[in-house]
Amino acid sequence: MATNSKRAAFFNVGDPIVWGKWQNKPGRIVRFLDDGKGNPLIEVEPVPKGLKKNKIMPLFRIRHRLAPKVATRHLHRLAVHDAMTRLAADDMEAILMKLRKGITSPLESVGKLTKVLEYLGGWSVVPFIGLVHVKYGASFHGPLAAVQEVHRVALDHQVSSLPSSPKLDHFYTMDVKDVRSLQGDEHFVDFKLWVGAAGFKITSPNGKVFELLPESNFWTKGRLFIDLRDVPQLGKRSTKHIRMYDCIHWLKEEAGFGQQVLESLQMEAPQKAEPRTRDNTGSCPCCFRNIKLKDATGERLPTMVNHGYQRPGWGQNEGNCYGVGFPPFELSPEGTKHVVGVLQNNLQAVEAALVRFRDPNLNSLSVAEGRTFRTITPESPDWARELKSRIEENTSRAKWLKSDIKDFTRLINEWKQEPLPAPGAPAKRWKVKHREANSRMALNVLGSFIAGRLVTPV
Repeated sequence: MATNSKRAAFFNVGDPIVWGKWQNKPGRIVRFLDDGKGNPLIEVEPVPKGLKKNKIMPLFRIRHRLAPKVATRHLHRLAVHDAMTRLAADDMEAILMKLRKGITSPLESVGKLTKVLEYLGGWSVVPFIGLVHVKYGASFHGPLAAVQEVHRVALDHQVSSLPSSPKLDHFYTMDVKDVRSLQGDEHFVDFKLWVGAAGFKITSPNGKVFELLPESNFWTKGRLFIDLRDVPQLGKRSTKHIRMYDCIHWLKEEAGFGQQVLESLQMEAPQKAEPRTRDNTGSCPCCFRNIKLKDATGERLPTMVNHGYQRPGWGQNEGNCYGVGFPPFELSPEGTKHVVGVLQNNLQAVEAALVRFRDPNLNSLSVAEGRTFRTITPESPDWARELKSRIEENTSRAKWLKSDIKDFTRLINEWKQEPLPAPGAPAKRWKVKHREANSRMALNVLGSFIAGRLVTPV
Protein backbone atom coordinates (compact mmCIF):
# COMPACT_ATOMS: atom_id res chain seq x y z
CA MET A 1 0.00 0.00 0.00
CA ALA A 2 1.32 3.44 -0.98
CA THR A 3 -0.12 6.45 0.88
CA ASN A 4 -0.19 10.21 0.63
CA SER A 5 -2.16 12.91 2.35
CA LYS A 6 -5.20 12.38 0.14
CA ARG A 7 -5.72 8.69 -0.56
CA ALA A 8 -4.42 5.13 -0.33
CA ALA A 9 -4.16 2.67 -3.22
CA PHE A 10 -3.65 -1.09 -3.30
CA PHE A 11 -1.52 -2.70 -6.01
CA ASN A 12 -1.59 -6.18 -7.50
CA VAL A 13 0.59 -7.94 -10.08
CA GLY A 14 -0.69 -7.08 -13.55
CA ASP A 15 -2.18 -3.70 -12.58
CA PRO A 16 -1.68 -0.88 -15.12
CA ILE A 17 0.25 2.05 -13.68
CA VAL A 18 2.15 5.15 -14.82
CA TRP A 19 5.70 5.92 -13.72
CA GLY A 20 8.80 7.98 -14.51
CA LYS A 21 10.02 11.46 -13.58
CA TRP A 22 6.76 13.04 -14.70
CA GLN A 23 4.69 9.96 -13.89
CA ASN A 24 3.33 9.74 -17.43
CA LYS A 25 4.90 6.51 -18.78
CA PRO A 26 2.45 3.59 -19.00
CA GLY A 27 3.49 0.25 -17.56
CA ARG A 28 2.35 -2.91 -15.85
CA ILE A 29 3.34 -4.40 -12.48
CA VAL A 30 5.38 -7.58 -12.87
CA ARG A 31 6.34 -8.39 -9.24
CA PHE A 32 7.00 -7.01 -5.76
CA LEU A 33 10.36 -7.25 -3.98
CA ASP A 34 12.55 -5.38 -1.48
CA ASP A 35 16.03 -3.90 -1.47
CA GLY A 36 17.37 -6.21 1.23
CA LYS A 37 16.78 -3.63 3.97
CA GLY A 38 13.04 -4.07 4.11
CA ASN A 39 12.22 -1.20 1.76
CA PRO A 40 9.54 -2.22 -0.79
CA LEU A 41 10.38 -2.14 -4.48
CA ILE A 42 8.36 -2.88 -7.58
CA GLU A 43 9.30 -4.24 -11.03
CA VAL A 44 7.47 -2.51 -13.88
CA GLU A 45 7.20 -3.66 -17.49
CA PRO A 46 6.94 -0.77 -20.01
CA VAL A 47 3.93 -0.78 -22.32
CA PRO A 48 4.40 -1.35 -25.16
CA LYS A 49 7.30 -3.65 -24.32
CA GLY A 50 9.37 -3.56 -27.53
CA LEU A 51 13.09 -3.70 -26.73
CA LYS A 52 12.75 -1.80 -23.45
CA LYS A 53 13.93 -3.47 -20.25
CA ASN A 54 11.87 -3.81 -17.10
CA LYS A 55 12.43 -1.15 -14.45
CA ILE A 56 12.80 -1.71 -10.69
CA MET A 57 11.83 1.32 -8.58
CA PRO A 58 10.42 2.36 -5.19
CA LEU A 59 6.67 2.43 -4.79
CA PHE A 60 6.52 6.17 -4.31
CA ARG A 61 7.63 6.76 -7.91
CA ILE A 62 4.47 5.30 -9.41
CA ARG A 63 0.83 6.26 -9.48
CA HIS A 64 -2.08 3.92 -9.46
CA ARG A 65 -4.72 6.48 -10.42
CA LEU A 66 -4.44 9.77 -12.28
CA ALA A 67 -6.72 12.61 -13.14
CA PRO A 68 -9.68 11.23 -15.19
CA LYS A 69 -8.45 12.46 -18.60
CA VAL A 70 -4.90 11.17 -18.16
CA ALA A 71 -6.08 7.86 -16.73
CA THR A 72 -8.51 7.35 -19.59
CA ARG A 73 -5.78 8.04 -22.16
CA HIS A 74 -3.26 5.61 -20.68
CA LEU A 75 -5.75 2.86 -19.93
CA HIS A 76 -6.98 3.16 -23.52
CA ARG A 77 -3.41 2.70 -24.79
CA LEU A 78 -3.05 -0.42 -22.65
CA ALA A 79 -6.35 -1.81 -23.92
CA VAL A 80 -5.47 -1.09 -27.56
CA HIS A 81 -2.05 -2.71 -27.14
CA ASP A 82 -3.59 -5.83 -25.62
CA ALA A 83 -6.19 -6.01 -28.38
CA MET A 84 -3.56 -5.61 -31.11
CA THR A 85 -1.39 -8.30 -29.53
CA ARG A 86 -4.30 -10.73 -29.35
CA LEU A 87 -5.37 -9.88 -32.91
CA ALA A 88 -1.89 -10.52 -34.26
CA ALA A 89 -1.76 -13.90 -32.51
CA ASP A 90 -5.23 -14.85 -33.76
CA ASP A 91 -4.35 -13.77 -37.30
CA MET A 92 -1.20 -15.86 -37.25
CA GLU A 93 -3.15 -18.87 -36.00
CA ALA A 94 -5.52 -18.46 -38.95
CA ILE A 95 -2.55 -18.15 -41.33
CA LEU A 96 -0.98 -21.33 -39.96
CA MET A 97 -4.30 -23.15 -40.36
CA LYS A 98 -4.28 -22.17 -44.04
CA LEU A 99 -0.69 -23.38 -44.42
CA ARG A 100 -1.62 -26.66 -42.75
CA LYS A 101 -4.23 -27.21 -45.46
CA GLY A 102 -1.67 -26.54 -48.20
CA ILE A 103 -2.78 -22.98 -49.04
CA THR A 104 0.35 -20.98 -49.89
CA SER A 105 -1.16 -17.50 -50.39
CA PRO A 106 0.16 -16.36 -46.95
CA LEU A 107 3.69 -16.87 -48.36
CA GLU A 108 3.25 -14.97 -51.63
CA SER A 109 5.71 -12.20 -50.70
CA VAL A 110 8.98 -11.95 -48.79
CA GLY A 111 7.36 -9.69 -46.16
CA LYS A 112 4.57 -12.17 -45.42
CA LEU A 113 7.00 -15.09 -45.36
CA THR A 114 9.30 -13.26 -42.92
CA LYS A 115 6.44 -12.62 -40.47
CA VAL A 116 5.44 -16.28 -40.50
CA LEU A 117 9.02 -17.46 -40.00
CA GLU A 118 9.56 -14.99 -37.14
CA TYR A 119 6.43 -16.28 -35.44
CA LEU A 120 7.55 -19.91 -35.78
CA GLY A 121 11.05 -19.10 -34.52
CA GLY A 122 14.45 -20.57 -35.35
CA TRP A 123 14.59 -19.11 -38.87
CA SER A 124 16.90 -16.46 -40.26
CA VAL A 125 16.08 -14.15 -43.18
CA VAL A 126 19.08 -11.97 -44.09
CA PRO A 127 19.43 -9.58 -47.07
CA PHE A 128 22.39 -10.36 -49.32
CA ILE A 129 23.76 -9.91 -52.83
CA GLY A 130 23.72 -13.04 -54.96
CA LEU A 131 24.29 -14.09 -58.56
CA VAL A 132 21.42 -14.68 -60.97
CA HIS A 133 22.20 -16.81 -64.01
CA VAL A 134 20.54 -15.20 -67.05
CA LYS A 135 19.91 -18.36 -69.05
CA TYR A 136 17.85 -16.94 -71.90
CA GLY A 137 18.76 -13.98 -74.05
CA ALA A 138 22.49 -14.10 -73.27
CA SER A 139 23.36 -13.33 -76.87
CA PHE A 140 23.37 -10.43 -79.30
CA HIS A 141 22.85 -10.07 -83.03
CA GLY A 142 22.82 -7.09 -85.32
CA PRO A 143 25.12 -5.09 -87.58
CA LEU A 144 28.80 -6.00 -87.45
CA ALA A 145 29.93 -2.83 -85.63
CA ALA A 146 27.35 -3.24 -82.84
CA VAL A 147 28.10 -6.95 -82.41
CA GLN A 148 31.84 -6.27 -82.22
CA GLU A 149 31.25 -3.65 -79.52
CA VAL A 150 29.11 -6.05 -77.45
CA HIS A 151 31.76 -8.75 -77.95
CA ARG A 152 34.42 -6.38 -76.60
CA VAL A 153 32.32 -5.53 -73.52
CA ALA A 154 31.68 -9.24 -72.89
CA LEU A 155 35.43 -9.98 -73.04
CA ASP A 156 36.16 -7.10 -70.63
CA HIS A 157 33.80 -8.64 -68.05
CA GLN A 158 34.76 -12.26 -68.63
CA VAL A 159 35.87 -14.17 -65.51
CA SER A 160 37.41 -17.58 -65.08
CA SER A 161 35.34 -18.26 -61.95
CA LEU A 162 32.32 -16.55 -60.41
CA PRO A 163 32.98 -14.29 -57.41
CA SER A 164 31.79 -15.37 -53.96
CA SER A 165 30.84 -11.75 -53.11
CA PRO A 166 29.36 -10.20 -56.26
CA LYS A 167 28.57 -6.51 -56.54
CA LEU A 168 25.01 -5.28 -56.91
CA ASP A 169 24.03 -4.52 -60.53
CA HIS A 170 27.37 -5.77 -61.86
CA PHE A 171 27.53 -8.52 -64.48
CA TYR A 172 29.97 -11.32 -65.18
CA THR A 173 30.43 -13.30 -68.39
CA MET A 174 32.00 -16.66 -69.22
CA ASP A 175 32.53 -18.69 -72.40
CA VAL A 176 32.33 -15.68 -74.72
CA LYS A 177 32.19 -16.99 -78.28
CA ASP A 178 33.68 -15.36 -81.38
CA VAL A 179 31.58 -13.16 -83.63
CA ARG A 180 29.76 -15.20 -86.28
CA SER A 181 28.16 -14.15 -89.52
CA LEU A 182 24.46 -14.73 -90.20
CA GLN A 183 22.49 -14.24 -93.39
CA GLY A 184 22.89 -10.91 -95.08
CA ASP A 185 24.56 -8.17 -93.04
CA GLU A 186 23.65 -9.67 -89.64
CA HIS A 187 26.22 -10.97 -87.15
CA PHE A 188 25.90 -12.86 -83.90
CA VAL A 189 27.72 -13.42 -80.57
CA ASP A 190 26.70 -15.44 -77.51
CA PHE A 191 28.04 -15.86 -73.98
CA LYS A 192 27.07 -16.96 -70.48
CA LEU A 193 25.85 -14.20 -68.21
CA TRP A 194 25.39 -13.69 -64.45
CA VAL A 195 24.08 -10.54 -62.74
CA GLY A 196 24.59 -9.43 -59.13
CA ALA A 197 21.13 -8.97 -57.59
CA ALA A 198 19.63 -8.14 -54.20
CA GLY A 199 17.87 -11.00 -52.47
CA PHE A 200 17.53 -12.85 -49.18
CA LYS A 201 19.34 -15.77 -47.63
CA ILE A 202 16.95 -17.98 -45.63
CA THR A 203 18.36 -20.38 -43.05
CA SER A 204 16.09 -23.04 -41.59
CA PRO A 205 16.25 -24.39 -38.01
CA ASN A 206 17.88 -27.55 -39.38
CA GLY A 207 20.70 -25.48 -40.93
CA LYS A 208 19.68 -25.66 -44.58
CA VAL A 209 20.09 -22.50 -46.65
CA PHE A 210 18.07 -21.14 -49.57
CA GLU A 211 19.07 -18.11 -51.66
CA LEU A 212 15.95 -16.19 -52.65
CA LEU A 213 16.75 -14.08 -55.72
CA PRO A 214 14.79 -12.45 -58.59
CA GLU A 215 13.95 -14.62 -61.58
CA SER A 216 16.35 -14.31 -64.51
CA ASN A 217 13.55 -13.47 -66.96
CA PHE A 218 13.26 -10.02 -65.38
CA TRP A 219 16.50 -9.17 -67.15
CA THR A 220 15.35 -10.56 -70.48
CA LYS A 221 11.62 -9.77 -70.49
CA GLY A 222 10.69 -8.36 -73.88
CA ARG A 223 14.21 -8.95 -75.25
CA LEU A 224 15.33 -11.52 -77.78
CA PHE A 225 18.94 -10.73 -76.85
CA ILE A 226 20.88 -8.67 -74.30
CA ASP A 227 22.87 -5.61 -75.24
CA LEU A 228 25.71 -5.56 -72.71
CA ARG A 229 26.24 -1.88 -73.43
CA ASP A 230 23.01 -1.32 -71.44
CA VAL A 231 24.37 -3.07 -68.37
CA PRO A 232 23.67 -0.15 -65.97
CA GLN A 233 19.97 -0.83 -66.60
CA LEU A 234 20.20 -4.62 -66.59
CA GLY A 235 20.59 -5.22 -62.88
CA LYS A 236 18.24 -2.53 -61.61
CA ARG A 237 15.49 -4.83 -60.39
CA SER A 238 14.23 -4.63 -56.81
CA THR A 239 13.45 -7.60 -54.58
CA LYS A 240 9.72 -7.14 -55.24
CA HIS A 241 10.28 -9.11 -58.46
CA ILE A 242 11.21 -12.21 -56.51
CA ARG A 243 9.02 -15.21 -57.27
CA MET A 244 8.22 -17.40 -54.30
CA TYR A 245 7.42 -20.69 -56.05
CA ASP A 246 10.84 -22.35 -55.69
CA CYS A 247 11.20 -21.06 -52.13
CA ILE A 248 7.83 -22.49 -51.08
CA HIS A 249 8.76 -25.84 -52.63
CA TRP A 250 12.03 -25.79 -50.65
CA LEU A 251 10.22 -24.90 -47.43
CA LYS A 252 7.83 -27.82 -47.76
CA GLU A 253 10.18 -30.46 -49.15
CA GLU A 254 13.57 -29.81 -47.51
CA ALA A 255 13.40 -27.30 -44.66
CA GLY A 256 10.84 -29.00 -42.38
CA PHE A 257 8.52 -25.99 -42.56
CA GLY A 258 5.31 -28.03 -42.67
CA GLN A 259 6.19 -30.05 -39.58
CA GLN A 260 7.01 -26.87 -37.65
CA VAL A 261 3.61 -25.43 -38.58
CA LEU A 262 1.90 -28.56 -37.24
CA GLU A 263 3.94 -28.43 -34.01
CA SER A 264 3.04 -24.76 -33.52
CA LEU A 265 -0.66 -25.57 -33.94
CA GLN A 266 -0.31 -28.77 -31.90
CA MET A 267 -2.24 -30.59 -34.61
CA GLU A 268 -1.77 -33.56 -36.90
CA ALA A 269 -1.46 -33.28 -40.67
CA PRO A 270 -4.88 -33.11 -42.38
CA GLN A 271 -6.15 -36.39 -43.73
CA LYS A 272 -7.17 -36.55 -47.36
CA ALA A 273 -10.89 -36.87 -47.93
CA GLU A 274 -12.22 -40.13 -49.24
CA PRO A 275 -12.44 -40.13 -53.05
CA ARG A 276 -15.86 -39.30 -54.41
CA THR A 277 -17.91 -42.30 -55.47
CA ARG A 278 -21.02 -42.70 -57.62
CA ASP A 279 -22.98 -43.82 -54.59
CA ASN A 280 -26.26 -41.89 -54.20
CA THR A 281 -25.72 -39.80 -57.37
CA GLY A 282 -27.69 -39.07 -60.51
CA SER A 283 -27.70 -36.91 -63.62
CA CYS A 284 -28.93 -33.35 -63.17
CA PRO A 285 -31.93 -32.74 -65.49
CA CYS A 286 -30.51 -29.33 -66.48
CA CYS A 287 -26.70 -29.46 -66.69
CA PHE A 288 -26.57 -33.31 -66.96
CA ARG A 289 -23.57 -33.58 -64.67
CA ASN A 290 -23.27 -36.35 -62.09
CA ILE A 291 -24.51 -34.80 -58.81
CA LYS A 292 -25.21 -36.11 -55.31
CA LEU A 293 -28.83 -36.71 -54.30
CA LYS A 294 -30.95 -35.78 -51.31
CA ASP A 295 -32.54 -38.83 -49.77
CA ALA A 296 -36.34 -38.88 -49.92
CA THR A 297 -38.86 -40.61 -47.69
CA GLY A 298 -41.91 -42.57 -48.69
CA GLU A 299 -42.72 -42.74 -52.38
CA ARG A 300 -41.04 -39.44 -53.27
CA LEU A 301 -38.05 -39.56 -55.60
CA PRO A 302 -34.62 -38.31 -54.44
CA THR A 303 -33.72 -34.82 -55.67
CA MET A 304 -30.55 -32.98 -56.72
CA VAL A 305 -28.54 -31.16 -54.04
CA ASN A 306 -27.40 -27.54 -54.46
CA HIS A 307 -24.84 -27.15 -57.24
CA GLY A 308 -23.79 -24.71 -59.92
CA TYR A 309 -23.70 -21.84 -57.45
CA GLN A 310 -21.05 -19.32 -56.46
CA ARG A 311 -20.18 -17.86 -53.07
CA PRO A 312 -19.39 -14.17 -53.59
CA GLY A 313 -18.63 -13.68 -49.89
CA TRP A 314 -21.71 -12.14 -48.31
CA GLY A 315 -23.05 -15.24 -46.59
CA GLN A 316 -25.24 -16.83 -49.25
CA ASN A 317 -25.03 -18.88 -52.42
CA GLU A 318 -25.83 -17.33 -55.78
CA GLY A 319 -26.83 -18.91 -59.09
CA ASN A 320 -28.05 -22.44 -58.29
CA CYS A 321 -28.54 -24.72 -61.29
CA TYR A 322 -32.14 -24.94 -62.47
CA GLY A 323 -32.07 -28.69 -61.84
CA VAL A 324 -31.75 -28.30 -58.05
CA GLY A 325 -34.76 -29.79 -56.24
CA PHE A 326 -35.83 -32.02 -59.15
CA PRO A 327 -35.35 -35.80 -59.44
CA PRO A 328 -32.37 -37.06 -61.47
CA PHE A 329 -32.97 -37.47 -65.18
CA GLU A 330 -32.61 -41.26 -64.90
CA LEU A 331 -35.80 -41.36 -62.79
CA SER A 332 -37.86 -38.48 -64.21
CA PRO A 333 -37.78 -35.86 -67.02
CA GLU A 334 -39.72 -33.40 -64.82
CA GLY A 335 -36.73 -31.14 -64.25
CA THR A 336 -35.84 -31.00 -67.95
CA LYS A 337 -39.44 -30.07 -68.83
CA HIS A 338 -39.20 -27.22 -66.31
CA VAL A 339 -35.95 -26.03 -67.91
CA VAL A 340 -37.57 -26.06 -71.38
CA GLY A 341 -40.38 -23.87 -70.03
CA VAL A 342 -37.86 -21.39 -68.62
CA LEU A 343 -35.93 -21.34 -71.89
CA GLN A 344 -39.10 -20.74 -73.92
CA ASN A 345 -40.10 -17.81 -71.71
CA ASN A 346 -36.64 -16.35 -72.07
CA LEU A 347 -36.71 -16.86 -75.83
CA GLN A 348 -39.98 -14.92 -76.04
CA ALA A 349 -38.42 -12.09 -74.04
CA VAL A 350 -35.32 -12.02 -76.27
CA GLU A 351 -37.35 -12.06 -79.49
CA ALA A 352 -39.61 -9.28 -78.17
CA ALA A 353 -36.51 -7.23 -77.35
CA LEU A 354 -35.15 -7.80 -80.86
CA VAL A 355 -38.43 -6.52 -82.35
CA ARG A 356 -38.14 -3.37 -80.26
CA PHE A 357 -34.47 -2.81 -81.09
CA ARG A 358 -35.18 -3.21 -84.83
CA ASP A 359 -38.12 -0.80 -84.74
CA PRO A 360 -37.24 2.25 -86.92
CA ASN A 361 -39.27 4.43 -84.54
CA LEU A 362 -37.09 3.52 -81.55
CA ASN A 363 -36.10 6.84 -79.99
CA SER A 364 -34.27 6.04 -76.75
CA LEU A 365 -32.17 3.43 -74.97
CA SER A 366 -31.28 3.09 -71.32
CA VAL A 367 -27.56 2.47 -70.82
CA ALA A 368 -26.11 1.13 -67.58
CA GLU A 369 -23.18 3.03 -66.05
CA GLY A 370 -22.10 1.31 -62.88
CA ARG A 371 -25.14 1.29 -60.60
CA THR A 372 -26.94 4.06 -62.44
CA PHE A 373 -28.56 4.43 -65.87
CA ARG A 374 -28.53 7.13 -68.48
CA THR A 375 -30.82 7.56 -71.48
CA ILE A 376 -29.40 8.04 -74.97
CA THR A 377 -31.22 9.09 -78.16
CA PRO A 378 -30.51 8.67 -81.91
CA GLU A 379 -28.60 11.97 -81.76
CA SER A 380 -26.11 10.56 -79.22
CA PRO A 381 -22.66 9.67 -80.64
CA ASP A 382 -22.78 6.15 -79.16
CA TRP A 383 -26.34 5.36 -80.33
CA ALA A 384 -25.37 3.29 -83.39
CA ARG A 385 -22.76 1.30 -81.47
CA GLU A 386 -25.12 0.54 -78.57
CA LEU A 387 -28.01 -0.44 -80.83
CA LYS A 388 -25.83 -2.70 -83.01
CA SER A 389 -24.32 -4.34 -79.93
CA ARG A 390 -27.75 -5.16 -78.46
CA ILE A 391 -29.10 -6.57 -81.70
CA GLU A 392 -26.03 -8.81 -82.18
CA GLU A 393 -26.01 -9.91 -78.56
CA ASN A 394 -29.68 -10.87 -78.47
CA THR A 395 -29.54 -12.52 -81.89
CA SER A 396 -26.82 -14.81 -80.51
CA ARG A 397 -28.84 -15.48 -77.36
CA ALA A 398 -31.91 -16.37 -79.38
CA LYS A 399 -29.79 -18.82 -81.40
CA TRP A 400 -28.43 -20.45 -78.23
CA LEU A 401 -31.88 -20.68 -76.67
CA LYS A 402 -33.41 -22.34 -79.75
CA SER A 403 -30.54 -24.83 -79.89
CA ASP A 404 -30.92 -25.71 -76.20
CA ILE A 405 -34.71 -26.02 -76.44
CA LYS A 406 -34.32 -28.42 -79.38
CA ASP A 407 -31.67 -30.43 -77.52
CA PHE A 408 -33.64 -30.70 -74.28
CA THR A 409 -36.88 -31.54 -76.14
CA ARG A 410 -35.13 -34.43 -77.89
CA LEU A 411 -33.96 -35.79 -74.54
CA ILE A 412 -37.49 -35.56 -73.15
CA ASN A 413 -38.97 -37.39 -76.16
CA GLU A 414 -36.34 -40.14 -75.94
CA TRP A 415 -36.54 -40.49 -72.16
CA LYS A 416 -36.97 -43.84 -70.49
CA GLN A 417 -36.34 -44.77 -66.89
CA GLU A 418 -32.85 -46.06 -66.14
CA PRO A 419 -31.04 -47.19 -62.98
CA LEU A 420 -28.92 -44.69 -61.08
CA PRO A 421 -25.11 -45.00 -61.48
CA ALA A 422 -23.60 -47.88 -59.53
CA PRO A 423 -21.03 -46.91 -56.82
CA GLY A 424 -18.05 -48.28 -58.76
CA ALA A 425 -19.24 -47.57 -62.30
CA PRO A 426 -18.58 -44.43 -64.36
CA ALA A 427 -21.35 -41.86 -64.77
CA LYS A 428 -23.34 -41.91 -67.99
CA ARG A 429 -22.36 -39.35 -70.61
CA TRP A 430 -25.53 -37.90 -72.10
CA LYS A 431 -25.63 -36.65 -75.70
CA VAL A 432 -26.17 -32.98 -74.87
CA LYS A 433 -24.97 -30.53 -77.53
CA HIS A 434 -25.44 -27.33 -75.59
CA ARG A 435 -22.41 -25.79 -73.93
CA GLU A 436 -22.58 -25.09 -70.22
CA ALA A 437 -21.61 -21.43 -70.72
CA ASN A 438 -24.37 -20.94 -73.31
CA SER A 439 -27.01 -22.50 -71.09
CA ARG A 440 -25.90 -20.41 -68.14
CA MET A 441 -26.31 -17.27 -70.23
CA ALA A 442 -29.64 -18.48 -71.59
CA LEU A 443 -31.10 -19.42 -68.22
CA ASN A 444 -29.98 -16.14 -66.69
CA VAL A 445 -31.01 -13.95 -69.60
CA LEU A 446 -33.62 -12.21 -67.43
CA GLY A 447 -30.77 -10.86 -65.36
CA SER A 448 -29.81 -8.83 -68.40
CA PHE A 449 -33.02 -6.85 -68.03
CA ILE A 450 -31.87 -5.80 -64.58
CA ALA A 451 -28.46 -4.85 -65.95
CA GLY A 452 -30.06 -2.62 -68.56
CA ARG A 453 -29.04 -4.66 -71.59
CA LEU A 454 -32.58 -5.66 -72.60
CA VAL A 455 -34.84 -2.76 -71.75
CA THR A 456 -38.20 -1.52 -72.98
CA PRO A 457 -37.67 1.62 -75.03
CA VAL A 458 -38.92 4.78 -73.39
